[in-house]
Amino acid sequence: MSIGDQLRAWRFPKSWLGLKPLYAKKEHIGNAIYADARAFQSALDQICGWDGWRVGFERWDLKSARCSLALWSEERGEWIQKDNVGEDSVNIAPQKGGVSDAFKRACLAYGLGRYLYAVNVNSLDDLPPWALCDEDKAKGGGGGAPAAQAPPDVKAPNPEDTAAGDENAFMGDPSPEDQARAAYVTGCIDRASKARSAANLTAIHKDALDAFGIGTPELGRVAAAIVAQAKSLGVTVKWAR
Repeated sequence: MSIGDQLRAWRFPKSWLGLKPLYAKKEHIGNAIYADARAFQSALDQICGWDGWRVGFERWDLKSARCSLALWSEERGEWIQKDNVGEDSVNIAPQKGGVSDAFKRACLAYGLGRYLYAVNVNSLDDLPPWALCDEDKAKGGGGGAPAAQAPPDVKAPNPEDTAAGDENAFMGDPSPEDQARAAYVTGCIDRASKARSAANLTAIHKDALDAFGIGTPELGRVAAAIVAQAKSLGVTVKWAR
């Protein structure tokens, strides 16, 4: 299995994860599963080896930073680099929070932890089988991906711990922008479930594409709902570009 496949297949142990509610206009719209930056670092160590990845940061301002994450590819015999930008959202430790957020978003660019965006549960005990690692499968449930033993320095993040909640949350305390994006995704998925023609589904895809851009997790969730509805209607969707 290639490094890319391993990153996308990785499942965090439940003991590494935390859960936070998401709100839009004071209405509860779901829950965000998150892991702290140390969990992402430990995952990279186990998948790539401690010397198989390197990271650099560029400070943009007090709250935001750019992360450049490079992984060694044995297949290509070279370093592969992807960048992403992060921003602190709660102003407790803004410099550190921005760096942590940028690092985790760079990991997401490789697919590490991206599956968490597709899960909406009320409890970590309700995780679907495909979102479990082998260790958790053995305790009950099915599905999952590579087993992982939590290192001593990794513990479940505490959403009540403001210092950790600021800099280490997978998604952080949802900012108004994040809440709006989540609410828009929910709205698009609801529209898709009620669509009655291929043209309606294409219009929904175009709206989501304009809002989120190509290759984003949000667009992927909307597209999955569109595909499901198209299948139930027996129609073929012409994807917007």
